[in-house]
Amino acid sequence: MTEPILVVDVGNACSRAAIVAQNRTALLRDPASERPVWPSSMAFDNGAWLVGAAAEQLRKASPRRLLDGPRRTLENDAPLVIDGRDVPAAEALGVYLSAIGAEARRVYRAAIRRLVLTVPAVWPTPDPRRDALIEIGQAAGFTDVELIDDAVAITLDPRSGADVPDGAPVLVADLGASWTVSCVRVDGVHSQVLASRATTGGRDLDALAAAAFEVLRESAIAPVDLAAVVPAGGDSRLGLAAGLEERLGHKSRGGADPEFAAVRGAARWAERTAERRISAWAAPWRTEPVVWDVPGGRARLLNWEVRPGERYPAGAVLAQVRTDDQLVARLAAPRAGRLNGPLPQPGALVGPVLAVGARRDPVTLAAESPTVLRSVETAGTYLLGADQITLYECSARADEVRIWSAGTGEALGGFTPEPTGGSAGGRLFVDPQGRVTLIGWDDEMGLRVWDVASGTLTAQIAEAFDVRRVLVDETGWRVAVEGAGRQSVGRYRRTAITVFDLDTGSVEDKISDPVWEQRNPAFRPRSAADAFVAQAATADGQLRAGVQSAGVVLSDPAEGLELHRMVPPAPAAAGVAFVPGSDLLLVNWEFETGSRVDVIGL
Repeated sequence: MTEPILVVDVGNACSRAAIVAQNRTALLRDPASERPVWPSSMAFDNGAWLVGAAAEQLRKASPRRLLDGPRRTLENDAPLVIDGRDVPAAEALGVYLSAIGAEARRVYRAAIRRLVLTVPAVWPTPDPRRDALIEIGQAAGFTDVELIDDAVAITLDPRSGADVPDGAPVLVADLGASWTVSCVRVDGVHSQVLASRATTGGRDLDALAAAAFEVLRESAIAPVDLAAVVPAGGDSRLGLAAGLEERLGHKSRGGADPEFAAVRGAARWAERTAERRISAWAAPWRTEPVVWDVPGGRARLLNWEVRPGERYPAGAVLAQVRTDDQLVARLAAPRAGRLNGPLPQPGALVGPVLAVGARRDPVTLAAESPTVLRSVETAGTYLLGADQITLYECSARADEVRIWSAGTGEALGGFTPEPTGGSAGGRLFVDPQGRVTLIGWDDEMGLRVWDVASGTLTAQIAEAFDVRRVLVDETGWRVAVEGAGRQSVGRYRRTAITVFDLDTGSVEDKISDPVWEQRNPAFRPRSAADAFVAQAATADGQLRAGVQSAGVVLSDPAEGLELHRMVPPAPAAAGVAFVPGSDLLLVNWEFETGSRVDVIGL
């Protein structure tokens, strides 16, 4: 984020402002007081407006020239009176914001065209007051005006709402000149106010607690399910936060300088504008847009002639619309395919174009190749979690585990086991409780077992020395180690296989049977719970991926048609998986020198 942004938390008693630029946030000080708090006051003196502390200086001498709380005019739809004349809301708040904007440009020494304003969470969406606030900001000289609910801003304050996981509910008690209690579902810049109530009981803890319980009931959230109770505003210093947390049975987590929580959080929201950027839709391999120009620019959809997923030939009529001049137009398919759902409902107004997505015909698909969106590589191995989304990476020496989102490529975590000095190896397995586990071995420490989620060492088997090969029975949670010593059988010395219990580390058996592995198929060199498999199909059954000796084949099972064949650059074992709820195929290639996962858009 490089373009400067002015952030203003407009309050009824005081306001706070900040300049966000160059990945930094600086509070804007009122020039008349040199404090980062702007009194929400205005005065008209000698034909000119004074704002903030400069206006406050006239309070005793000329109180009739003073105007308090310019935002109140929007809340109660009544003009303010100054020196005997009515001042409309747009004029009063516009003057106030213009003065703050002028000071921001003076300090920044450059134009600032973007403005972010906090709004009361109790204002619903849509609401005429929100529209008016945007117009006022534009009239004050800002070309790009955005609004953020003050309760959402408070949850984004790094000093108050830090470490709250996405999806968690948070109760915000904004205790300024007026009190508001809100329940917010936290999701970064997409956080949402579930319910909000303003209290009317003065500084009454009972009224505050009643509003909190009412908000929780409306949000269908129990106090025990709250991730945090976050007090903010100047009155949160009065001990009310402690009283509220006692009523809720939940510890609050207010940060330092709570009266600045909203402006700090709004500034953080402004910094993350890139997360709200929406890229143009690009059709994946199996999908193409079907677009019709609507006659006359507008029509009413009458019906769809085919259902989603139903195959149609080129030229088939897919839908009918009635134009404004009462003509019925039939919308035909440019080529064969299947419509994707959901579709606009009959009766809906459409135009100037109607666009839907369609599955391309298998014959057309076979002539083109899908796109490899990204590839990840390691000198070690990968394991795909049961959700077919979480990808676990194990380094070749088992000295690092990293966790990724297979769909987005986002890093989700990982851990680094305590290092050893010996030659090492290892692989990921899944224990009987479904926990992903790292089993590593080396010639100094023997065999060690870690729970990946916690990074905890759960077992160590020092007797597993001289390890050449490891097989794991995940159901019985046992490990067979080949090469832990040699034993004589007649006049031959054969490699010993020692079976250990992975919970206790005790020896269960010692074997020299050369066909023992064939007799015990539960023992495997890789996890049987790995979601990378030899054959997989999409949820709609229209696409299948299968491992063959020459690579991986994508096919249409209904047509019995091969659509695409993927051949690795070197001999490799392979596994496939479709990411649920997406048009993504994962292909895991295991070479002698490492592994690669290709993420393929379908």
